[in-house]
Amino acid sequence: GQGRENAKLFLRDNPETAREIELALRQNAGLIAEKFLENGGSEGGDDGFEDEAGAM
Repeated sequence: GQGRENAKLFLRDNPETAREIELALRQNAGLIAEKFLENGGSEGGDDGFEDEAGAM
């Protein structure tokens, strides 16, 4: 809908803001990828979240 179109128009009209958002997203994606690689990409590794037993 409308929200998506308005967002696209805003970013088109504000290229500096669009660059800042893109840079932040790419940096965040890089951090996620680095953590994934540090953990060996295996399931059940330390994902930074406590499980229910660890929360008590």
